Amino acid sequence: MSSRCIWKDNTIPSALLSLLDTTRESKMQRDIRDIIEELDIIINIVRQQEEVIRRFTQLAKEILERKHLPSSQDAKEVHRMKLKSFGKRSQHVLSKVVTKIKELQGLRQSAEGIAQNVSSFVLPS
Repeated sequence: MSSRCIWKDNTIPSALLSLLDTTRESKMQRDIRDIIEELDIIINIVRQQEEVIRRFTQLAKEILERKHLPSSQDAKEVHRMKLKSFGKRSQHVLSKVVTKIKELQGLRQSAEGIAQNVSSFVLPS
């Protein structure tokens, strides 16, 4: 079979050429891959922050629990309430970090899906 064009002047119309040009989609695919890599870096940093917060919280609780307790009952109650308040606040901060990790992972999954869609457009199977 011949590989000649079916057009009279043996050229491909510019409208058809523009449909076959996947340069923009290829660039988009590279950009999406870059975004995924950056999201991976951000997720890693936020996970490290989570670990630092967990360690800090544990050490701070240990220090506060070992602290010399006051002799009066009222002072002991105040100390216990401060310790409980610290625990609640640290859990709140930690839950915000965990939520942020989940959000970032969701963004990464979306970017992966978009990358696959663009790939199937650029390189149809």
